[in-house]
Amino acid sequence: MSKYIYSLIVFLLMLSGTASSQDSLRSFKPTGIRVGAETIGLIKSLAGSKAGGKELFADMDLGRYFLAVEVGESFRNLTIKDGTYSNEGRYLRLGADVNFLKKDPDRNMFFLGFRYGRAVYREQLDYVYNTGFGTVNMDIDQQQVKSGWLELTTGLRVRVVKFFWMGYTARLKFGSSVPDESPIAPYEIPGYGLTFKKPWWGFSYYMMFRIPLRKDKALSPAEK
Repeated sequence: MSKYIYSLIVFLLMLSGTASSQDSLRSFKPTGIRVGAETIGLIKSLAGSKAGGKELFADMDLGRYFLAVEVGESFRNLTIKDGTYSNEGRYLRLGADVNFLKKDPDRNMFFLGFRYGRAVYREQLDYVYNTGFGTVNMDIDQQQVKSGWLELTTGLRVRVVKFFWMGYTARLKFGSSVPDESPIAPYEIPGYGLTFKKPWWGFSYYMMFRIPLRKDKALSPAEK
């Protein structure tokens, strides 16, 4: 897994272009932190859907580079033929984004990035089947299942008013891992999605507030 993370970092650095060492050092000073929440999973949970969750988001700018963290939990309840399935757990994503909107005084973003995700979750399967000599009830409860994966990300962040932002992240998820010793193959990984679909696409929509850490330097007419 580490070689994939290293390759993604090199890929993003190549995409972001090169700058002078003096400009790079000067830009690596954080000016603010954005914090917010993902809205799609929350709306599903409040609407009583069979699948939903909640997720908190934060990123910190280092010039054109943003360090990002996403923490959440999700659930899914399914009625299958002759049984039921449920999944619930927590997940964490860590990564970085590169902003391709240069010298924007509003700090809007069009970005490419990557994430490494990790989840701990529980799966329950209650299944009844007919053997021809009677029915058999199969009840499987897998606890503390652990999985990891990688993501390539892209999206937008737009300032709506002074400290309030909205934006989305589109995700291409791949490289998911599941334990080999599980009695059943995991059906879904919180924060990732369905395990039998590789790669897997995801979409998140965020509302955020920005907390300034220092005063932004005004752009000169030549920089605008």
